[in-house]
Amino acid sequence: GDLPFGTDLHTALEESRAEKARTGKPALVFVDFTGMTCTNCRYNEHNVFPRADVKELLKKFRLVQLYTDWVPEVAYKNSPSQTARAEEAELNRNFQHNVFRTSQLPLYVILEPLITGGVKVLGVYDEGKINDPAGFAAFLRDALDAAANP
Repeated sequence: GDLPFGTDLHTALEESRAEKARTGKPALVFVDFTGMTCTNCRYNEHNVFPRADVKELLKKFRLVQLYTDWVPEVAYKNSPSQTARAEEAELNRNFQHNVFRTSQLPLYVILEPLITGGVKVLGVYDEGKINDPAGFAAFLRDALDAAANP
């Protein structure tokens, strides 16, 4: 629904880093590795993300969706070529595989951009279809707590 997911991880990390520098508070990025053809991704987006407890927590993150199969046209300001959409999906897929050693969808990752540059991984949620929404909410809460109380 109305959760503000972007598709540009670099920008989200830069904005979070700037926010942390400005406020002194941690600013975290929630990365949703997803796919156009991923049934469990849609299930989570329609049944888990809209839950009041989950939604309130997600709003505390910068939200980024990285499509690993095909980047939807709505993700772009100007309509890109089919090739560009496929290439971006491949970059996202390689990033997921190289950093997190899995190609599973969905995969949810919480990143804390460090002022010094670099990024700290605060959490990886790899259940796929979320069967325990309360557990997912706890995963989000734990990352926020860990960042607030290092």
